[in-house]
Amino acid sequence: MKLHKGLSFYKRDSYLREQQRETQFAPRISCKGPHIRGPEDLCRIVYSPEDVKPDNSFRPEAISCQDLMQRGFSIQRVSYTTRAKIDALIHNYTSRKPGRAAEYLLLFKAETVRKIIDQEGHQAFIIVDSAKKSDDEGHALIYCADRLPKSKVKELRYMLAEKISNAASIEAVFPA
Repeated sequence: MKLHKGLSFYKRDSYLREQQRETQFAPRISCKGPHIRGPEDLCRIVYSPEDVKPDNSFRPEAISCQDLMQRGFSIQRVSYTTRAKIDALIHNYTSRKPGRAAEYLLLFKAETVRKIIDQEGHQAFIIVDSAKKSDDEGHALIYCADRLPKSKVKELRYMLAEKISNAASIEAVFPA
């Protein structure tokens, strides 16, 4: 993405951050532009009951505004993640929170997230490669590309939820 004059320093830094590996454990690729390429498949595990509506569709409120602004909305890079890793993530989460179950995956492309435009006409989100451990090289995070008031982040969250709500079974994406 070309950096234009008039962008805030924060937004410029966000675009540059997207082009780097966050840690030594992130997969090493040689490229110009974002480290996570546009056509790359990404996924998010959806848990019930907190992430789903009564009709089993994804709830936009499951995407925390705080995550988008500070911590990052956690996702997995499909080509760098295994079924065993997905099963381990599900086991970790459900064992800490009894009564929770993994329903399905949200499957989407990186370019789908990057094509979401904010009110100023700029890319609204960045995707950062954020593997923290060597056994989790497929981990990535979605952040807002700029500092925004919470009301604006809520609007963008609904746009993001609409774009990434392509449901897929875990078995279809990661066969056993």
